[in-house]
Amino acid sequence: MEKHLSDLLTLPASGLQDITSVQMLVSCELMKNQLPASPIEPNDNIQVAQDSNGQPLIFTIGTDGVFRLLRFANGSSEGYTSLDLLSGLTGYDKAITFDLSEDLTGRISIAFALKRQNSNFTDLFIAENIPGDSDWSAFAASCKKIQGIDSSFTADHIRLGATDINNSALILISGNINSNEYYYQVSGSDLGAVKMELPENVHQPTEIETGFAFGQKGKFFLYNIGGSQTLECTTLADKFEGSIVYDFSPGNASIPAAYRNLIYNCMATATGRETNPMLISSDLYVGTNQGIILFNGCRINNVGFQLVTDQIKDVHQLYITEDANSISLWAMASPSRLYYIYGKKDANGYTWNDAILFNSGITHIAPIRNKTTLTNELYLVDQNENLIHCWQDPASTIWNQRTLNTKKEAFLLDFNSFTTQVTLADQNGKILAGQQLAITSSEWLFVTINGKVYSLDIDTPAIVPTDSRGMINIIQMTDHIAAPIFHFEAPFLNKVVNIYPNGKIEKSLSVITSGDDLKNAKDPNGNPVLTTVPSGDTLDGVAANLSQMTTAAAAHKTGQVKDGDLFVSVTDKGVKESGKLNLSHLPDNFMIGMKLSDGIWQPHTESIGLMKNSVFDDILTFAGDAFQWLENAFVDGIKLIEKGVTYLKDGVNFVISKVGDALHFVLTIADKVLTIVLDTMVTVFKAINWVLQLIGIDLQAILRWLGHLLGLDDIWETHKVIAALMTNAVSYGAVLVENGLDQLEAFLSKTLNDAENLVLNQVLPAGISTQSLSQSNSLDNPLNSSAGNWIFSQIANNGLFNGGSAGSVSHNPFEQFANDVITPTVSALITDLENTFKDFTGLLAGNVDDAFKMIRDLIKMIIDPIKTIILGMIKFLKELTGDLQAALTGSLDIPFLSTMYKYFTALLGEKEDLTIVNAISFIIAIPYTYISKIFIGAAPFADSDYGMKSSGYFNDLFASQPSPFKLSGNVAALEASAGLTRSAVTATKETSGASSAAINYSRIGGSIASLSSIPAGILNMISFLDDSEEPGLSTMDKVSLGFSVVTAALTFPIKKEGQNEDSYILRTTSWVLSVIKDIGFKFIPVKKIAAGSESIVDIVILCLSLPANILNSENGWSYSQDILSNAGGSAAAGGMALKETEAGPVVGVIGAGIAYFGAVIGMVNCIQSDDIVHVVNPGG
Repeated sequence: MEKHLSDLLTLPASGLQDITSVQMLVSCELMKNQLPASPIEPNDNIQVAQDSNGQPLIFTIGTDGVFRLLRFANGSSEGYTSLDLLSGLTGYDKAITFDLSEDLTGRISIAFALKRQNSNFTDLFIAENIPGDSDWSAFAASCKKIQGIDSSFTADHIRLGATDINNSALILISGNINSNEYYYQVSGSDLGAVKMELPENVHQPTEIETGFAFGQKGKFFLYNIGGSQTLECTTLADKFEGSIVYDFSPGNASIPAAYRNLIYNCMATATGRETNPMLISSDLYVGTNQGIILFNGCRINNVGFQLVTDQIKDVHQLYITEDANSISLWAMASPSRLYYIYGKKDANGYTWNDAILFNSGITHIAPIRNKTTLTNELYLVDQNENLIHCWQDPASTIWNQRTLNTKKEAFLLDFNSFTTQVTLADQNGKILAGQQLAITSSEWLFVTINGKVYSLDIDTPAIVPTDSRGMINIIQMTDHIAAPIFHFEAPFLNKVVNIYPNGKIEKSLSVITSGDDLKNAKDPNGNPVLTTVPSGDTLDGVAANLSQMTTAAAAHKTGQVKDGDLFVSVTDKGVKESGKLNLSHLPDNFMIGMKLSDGIWQPHTESIGLMKNSVFDDILTFAGDAFQWLENAFVDGIKLIEKGVTYLKDGVNFVISKVGDALHFVLTIADKVLTIVLDTMVTVFKAINWVLQLIGIDLQAILRWLGHLLGLDDIWETHKVIAALMTNAVSYGAVLVENGLDQLEAFLSKTLNDAENLVLNQVLPAGISTQSLSQSNSLDNPLNSSAGNWIFSQIANNGLFNGGSAGSVSHNPFEQFANDVITPTVSALITDLENTFKDFTGLLAGNVDDAFKMIRDLIKMIIDPIKTIILGMIKFLKELTGDLQAALTGSLDIPFLSTMYKYFTALLGEKEDLTIVNAISFIIAIPYTYISKIFIGAAPFADSDYGMKSSGYFNDLFASQPSPFKLSGNVAALEASAGLTRSAVTATKETSGASSAAINYSRIGGSIASLSSIPAGILNMISFLDDSEEPGLSTMDKVSLGFSVVTAALTFPIKKEGQNEDSYILRTTSWVLSVIKDIGFKFIPVKKIAAGSESIVDIVILCLSLPANILNSENGWSYSQDILSNAGGSAAAGGMALKETEAGPVVGVIGAGIAYFGAVIGMVNCIQSDDIVHVVNPGG
């Protein structure tokens, strides 16, 4: 497994109080990801217009019949705002169909049909000439009902023309009356409809369109009668001229003879070159069985007729978008293939590039030609009911895409992504939450940052604050290995940080020097990357090309790159890395390439001259279109399908050569030559992506090889072990609580009475007192990597636990105790402790002695009040344990998590209901399995489950360990009343070496518990920040409770060999307090009081932990873990208890970051130890 997970930068900082430098940890990974879907439903009732800024206005009728406008909302969680356009119209069940048009000034008109309530019949409405920037919430008030429609008419199709003549549109509405097909025509400001019958013997036209012909509005009909076809335009009479019919039908003598007998399948009208209202004429495009033809400006003779393409067969749908200089023609052809043709406008007319196969399996398309970027943007629906958003970068012309919705599901699961994780901290490791960063990209991108969707480009930054963990998490969907560069800027930094999401892939490919390197490439599970092995010559040729191209791609970096870093470079403020290549290191005669001979790719460097029959006339301008063609037209990278002919396995070669400041990629296929200029990192990696596909290495293979996969089988085994531990721990604990509360109360009473003296009588060892608490070296840990942090980011940013059921489980007697005792006690203390919480947040700049001095004063203040609360809690533990069991065993319905869990279990062939236990164990299993593979090179339970799935695991484990209650003299009574056995032999075990079971429990349990505290802390923060005070436990409270159960069950301090007795008393007491805090206090009904109670108990645990370390001569790891977990946890909870103050939330967030370091230290200490480790209350 790749060991270089992150780059760590240290940058000078200014303008931040007490901060001299900022640490920035950057990790990037090609990996699978999951996100909530957009609210746009995939169907064929989608059309797109745009506002004056080029932002799409997406109009759609959902399956619920609601007519909506969806607009991209930068920085929103769903990416789009949704508006019910017709909420002001009453008396209707649903929308049936609609059409829209834009006039030459960009004004939008919309016509639509609504089904009347308690009826199958429809009414028609029109809203005309609405500026794109209007307040669309007032849309219903702009709508006018069309008059003259038969009351029994049912509309099924609308065609709406533009309003460029007389500010009114021509509307054609088709439908039926009593099962007979009719259409209505509406033209003029009176909105009166005229019923029209179709021509004799025409039951239904093939297609109806609206447009203009020589200064008049026109209706275009394509229909069949017998064996003949008719395409004609009938104009509407006006005050200047009567109605005229123009015939464009097959067989018309004015059509060039070669195209006179085509079969017409479809048509589309578009704005022509003549836009004067007195002369205005539409361009009429016709899709045929042999390609696409154009009647320019509705002219039929040689001046107007033009062949657009004869490369596409059986065209059945056309869409045309354009700007002042360009035309984008989109053609649907059998079988469900989408083609794109670029057209250029000039003084002599239109010139057309060759058609490119853009995508396959497409059923619907809604395109625009963006007014601002002057590039294409479109929404596609494919045969699998995926809604896909595609857009083209205006500079590089590279196409990007993202899936917005899948089969109307609420979530997108397991898509390919580049995931970038950035963590900010100060010089001592203190997290920097809420710091504003300006993020841009070298290419136009749509990404999810900290759970919000943003549009990025190189000029317009997204201003994003770091989250409560000091992190920025960027998820970028991808279908290739070419990743744009991110730029991070901030007011407190005097540099630009450039981030390369595919840095690990670039580095890994750069060391491929031979075919053997490719042949021997394996994924982390040891499986070969190549499923079929090409010849040695082919592999050597591909390896040589990869090495040279990757070296060329790496040469774009212009900033400072620290030796060994993969993901970042640093440039001066205002200087952003563009990805432009610097080829000065390559000789002028540089040339590499391959050719296909007898079906085998071989090295090839012959110079190729550009043939006259090039694939694209403007390919040097539109590299993105060329790559789109290249990636979709090839089958297995060998066979090109065109004109129904499959080229054989020869006559294909490519050469990459240096030409000036760029590389030219020249591909020859039979009689065609394709030239693509590679002048940026992105274009080079697009070429690398294609070269790898030649030998069968697609994106999925690259992801297995150089990216990160969860490893579900290993995670599932880990999940089962943790689930068993949780279930058995609760059962075991219930037996102890049922019978041992009196003994527990006596034990706590005695130890809490003695606590103050034990604390005040200790002296720190000299070597420990000066130990720094700074965590400047702890930021770079695997849990802060893109892969290690993945599940935590899903919780913190992407709403993994959102939308659960309302609160439940409430216990009135305990609530009375909370109101009468806990609330006044905590309320009196919490204000006095505000400065203490602030002091805790500064501990990273101090040392152990600073923390020790604090506890000497704190223990005097809090020990008596907390003793009252804790001993009062004891009598409620039976009832609360029952509530706990009920909370953990019930099924869960949390939309995102439930969907994800169902998806993963289906992949594994397992089927389980989602319960608290299953949810918790699965979530912990993901990072624990990952961390285990990093630290020990294997999954945690790859060889054995160490008996941890056994129902008697805890009974067997603790039967052979000294009881924590022995020291109070109550062990025999407790064990006898609990029905547990302890032999005379095992009773003396405390004097011998620790058993392997005890060490495994301590090592494995402690690391799992430390990990569990991290999501628990995130959920606590979310819960405390929520202002609602619903009675009982919410779903999020229950989940947090589940994490706390794991921590409690797996951190009981097993006595070490020869451990000091008082030290063990303090450790055990700390554990009991942490259990009551993390589990019992969850049932306190008022969140502010619950948070305050937790913060105070964390202080007590801190006060007990340091003397425990001193008395048993523990190492520095133990001090750091205890101080950071407990002081940080106290500040986190205390800040939330004081969230109504200005400082409270800030203190809380910083405290949570400090507690996180405590959890990480505890986890690492456990994983790397070969003896018993005491990790009590990790993460606070």
